[in-house]
Amino acid sequence: MNRFFPFVLLILSLPGCAAHAQTAEKTTPATANGPDARHDAEALRRDLLSIVAIAEQQVWNIDRYEIEDLMSKALVCVCRTTPAVRELTARILQDDIRSLGGPALDAWVKNGKDIDEISTLMTHERTAKLLDRARREADKDCPFHFESKTPYEERNRATHRLFISTEGGGLLNTRFMNGEVFAGGGGSGRFMVGYGLDPDWSVRLGAEMGGAGLVDKSLATEDVNLDFYTAVPLVFRHRSMIWHQDIEVAGVAFGAPWNGTPRFAARVGGLIGLTYTRIGILQPWGGLKLSGEYAPKTSTDAAMTTIRIGFRFGINFHL
Repeated sequence: MNRFFPFVLLILSLPGCAAHAQTAEKTTPATANGPDARHDAEALRRDLLSIVAIAEQQVWNIDRYEIEDLMSKALVCVCRTTPAVRELTARILQDDIRSLGGPALDAWVKNGKDIDEISTLMTHERTAKLLDRARREADKDCPFHFESKTPYEERNRATHRLFISTEGGGLLNTRFMNGEVFAGGGGSGRFMVGYGLDPDWSVRLGAEMGGAGLVDKSLATEDVNLDFYTAVPLVFRHRSMIWHQDIEVAGVAFGAPWNGTPRFAARVGGLIGLTYTRIGILQPWGGLKLSGEYAPKTSTDAAMTTIRIGFRFGINFHL
């Protein structure tokens, strides 16, 4: 009888094991694939894609060593997610690779070994490799104070969060007024408060001060017109993987406020630039800006149009 006792225990335990398996089958996919997990996985995917895409703008040679250099940045993101979110992110990246015609080797051969044709696919494959490495090392390398959070707070986009933005740079200014053309150099700076509307769009509002020295076609230095202005810009920014595009409108006041009545104008402008990954709470960016301002005719002054173009450099402070 004793020899049959273990078999009796095994048979009696089967219903409990089956019930536990059914419970796991019902709960685990819901935890890993629910709306919260999907949201977190998409956010982690964007963070890791940004890290890889920025690194590719420099020099990317051997995957193994490039990924090694990016592990610290990747783990800062991965360590703050749950294992279920990491797994779902890996599956989403594999879906991306398939939808882009991957694997990259097959697509490279199919496209006549034109590496430029598969650049986006290679970014996704490299990101998948980076995540795979980070998942393997997370348990032993994640600091104890990097706790996983739900929802995951996207690191490289201020989605549904406030941020502060500062920027400045030089500008080439051209003014058309009274049939004459004036041109000169100058610059401006601004301080703004922003909010991430969603992963792709943010809005900023703030104050700007700038100035320029303008001369006419005679280039007579004694006739330099010093142009001082202030503005209240409203900027909508669209983010792709690493590039961003701005649409700007602003009210502009020409002249020093303490020296007579300022003249007012309206501005419309745009910018295209590159957003880098965060360094602590700081996220640098740069871009090329073009804007136009129009001041209507008044009883004392002719109408004038001012075109400004130049490079801008800024920093977003994540709060």
